[in-house]
Amino acid sequence: MAVFHIEANGTDMGCYHADSASEALDIYAKDAGYSDYLEVVEQFGDNTCVTRVDTARLCRVVSERLNALVMQDAYGNGVALVDGKSVLTWDDMARLIGRKVWEFEA
Repeated sequence: MAVFHIEANGTDMGCYHADSASEALDIYAKDAGYSDYLEVVEQFGDNTCVTRVDTARLCRVVSERLNALVMQDAYGNGVALVDGKSVLTWDDMARLIGRKVWEFEA
């Protein structure tokens, strides 16, 4: 599964794990209480930006910049371990080095 960052109307809506951008938009819409993304578009229009995140590159850059081991958080609640500490989201991972997650577009 890929990771997609969604921004709607200039607001960061977070990252979603999905097989495609359209699936990520449907998951985002369901999180907001809609049946699918089409229902959102019908009510508010389509002012959404979807970016596929290159998580491997993000991990590599974080590892290089912090001189730290970055690995999958297989048993915790986060997306990765950085120097043994759990990082909860891909947004949090990018913030560790003062960057935004969408800067790591795949």
